[in-house]
Amino acid sequence: MKIPLPSAPEVALRSGQVRPSTAWLVTWGPALLAAALLIGTAPGVFLPSWKLLAIFLLLSIPAEHFQIPLASGGSQTFGPAVALPAIVILGPVPAAIAGALGAAIGNGVLRRRAFDRGPFETGQCALAALLAGATWNLYLRHALSLDRVSPDLAGRAGLAATAAVLAVYALATTLQAGLFLSAVFQEPFWVGLLNSALWRIPTAAALGASGLSIAIAIWGGEAPVLLIPLVIASLIALLFTSHRQDLRESTALHEALTDLLETHDLDALLSRLADKVARLTKPDALWITLRNSDDSYEIALERGLTPAQFHGGPAVLPNGASGWALTHRRPLRIADYQRDARRTAESQAAFPDDGVRALLIVPLMAGSDPVGLITVTKPIPGFFTAYQERVVSTFAAQAALVVNNARLYTKSREDLTRVEELKAISERINSQQDLQAVFDTIADWTHEVLKADRCGLYLGALDKETTHTFARGLADDDVRNMAAEMQSGIGLTGLALRLGQPVIIADAHADGRANVERARRLGYRTIATFPLIYRSGAIGVLALYHNTVRPYGSSEAALGGAVANQVAIAVQNALLLEEAERKAHQLGLLNRTFTRVASTLHPSELLDALVEELHTTLNYPLVLIGLLDGDQIQLTASRGYTGLAAAVPVTTGVIGRVARTGSAALVADVRRDPDFNG
Repeated sequence: MKIPLPSAPEVALRSGQVRPSTAWLVTWGPALLAAALLIGTAPGVFLPSWKLLAIFLLLSIPAEHFQIPLASGGSQTFGPAVALPAIVILGPVPAAIAGALGAAIGNGVLRRRAFDRGPFETGQCALAALLAGATWNLYLRHALSLDRVSPDLAGRAGLAATAAVLAVYALATTLQAGLFLSAVFQEPFWVGLLNSALWRIPTAAALGASGLSIAIAIWGGEAPVLLIPLVIASLIALLFTSHRQDLRESTALHEALTDLLETHDLDALLSRLADKVARLTKPDALWITLRNSDDSYEIALERGLTPAQFHGGPAVLPNGASGWALTHRRPLRIADYQRDARRTAESQAAFPDDGVRALLIVPLMAGSDPVGLITVTKPIPGFFTAYQERVVSTFAAQAALVVNNARLYTKSREDLTRVEELKAISERINSQQDLQAVFDTIADWTHEVLKADRCGLYLGALDKETTHTFARGLADDDVRNMAAEMQSGIGLTGLALRLGQPVIIADAHADGRANVERARRLGYRTIATFPLIYRSGAIGVLALYHNTVRPYGSSEAALGGAVANQVAIAVQNALLLEEAERKAHQLGLLNRTFTRVASTLHPSELLDALVEELHTTLNYPLVLIGLLDGDQIQLTASRGYTGLAAAVPVTTGVIGRVARTGSAALVADVRRDPDFNG
């Protein structure tokens, strides 16, 4: 476990970072103290043959290599089974040397641990062996010494001596491990020590007692018989502790999984899952990534990430540590992410310096299909344990199924909400009887539900006249330009009309399909255009404009399209109603005209009544009736005109052209007609 060495003790610390002076003390203190004792006491002590020393060294390497992971952090090796017999047979000094070398090679080099952790592990083994050896000498020789006890004395060792040696060795290793884990993991010392001691002390006692009984038996003493109750007691304590720990873990897992299964709300489920993972792993940052239907992944919940690190948009995870966990379908625990080859450039930019050292990624798997990922990080190398990996994997296995169910529940609830919203807006739209009221209703609804800041409704067809335009938040010139683009089949409105399906631009400032200059000038970013489909054709486009980037999900796009179809029906109904009202006015006008004709004998009265009906009933502001009289047109009756002459020549004006040709004229823009004379 890598511990940063002190360079500037006054440097401000991040949350969770180890204070350099404390790290230095717990890392190098045991090794330096053991080295000082060895240097001071080694001269004159008994030294065994190099063959015997080599045998114990070869036994110590695998004993330190194989280990039992502990739930509280760290691990317990099989070292006591070799170290304690070495104290009896070789003596404390050679035993300390063999134990230190065994830890350095078996638990360091062979496991490819960080170099910084080596001093603590070698010092821990050496110091525990020296303290246990001194206790052995004190009981048998009644003197503090680190020399080997003679075989005849060792053969007469009683239960008290062997129990004391076991106790001192177990306590020494446990206290050192507690200090180390407390300093590295930034946890209260007594809490970590208690959790660790419940496992370490019985395990070390059982392993050490087994080894001691064999070693003392070599000298033919009575201790092996007396050690049998101690071995049995240690094994019972180990089994009891193990059983109690398993029971506690099973109970905690059962309660946690039951809690997860009690909700169908996806947000609540993810929040509960994050709470349980955080309570177990104590990370600095945690996030849960879920897989979308298009195989992209999106962060659904995050804790501890900065805005620069949190990317809300979907992304593909083809490589890196996350990609590895998804590809291999199994958890990934990295002791030091800065040294890991799977670290990507994007991750390095998002988590610079020492922001992420320990990393644990656990995939959420529903059978063989990945549902998402749970990721936790810590700025302390080697922080996460195998036990934590195993428990988080259990959480993930159950949560994956619940996430799928919750997603189905959430989707069903969203679908129901959309149906209710669609029903409500359809009723509101279809209750309106004119186009302006229809547009006002839809503009209000899109602002409330889809958060649109601007809205435009353009009615017409490709290569045909745009019949109506309505807008809110847009200038008249821009509305006319957008309507012209739709009529010509260009721009976003024209594209939606031609394709007959929604066209959504997430960022109009960066998408070439949008008019970037217009978007920057008006200040909108996201554009969503929906064609108004009536029967088999498009009769217009509904366009929504957002001032900020607002990605549309599939459900929102579907809702917008469904509302546009309802708008198309409402528009068509309003147009039909307008047409019916216009024809009713026309029929009324004809009826009144025929009545006046039948009841009026004077022509001037008839013409005057006719222009009055056209002016008032059909709301024409300017009405004029002229009678042809030779090469003159006599202006007989009018409404809305001032300063008219009594007659005009048939050779001038639009009215003169109609008189000359005998054909009706419909002029869209009199300013562009060559015969118009004002």
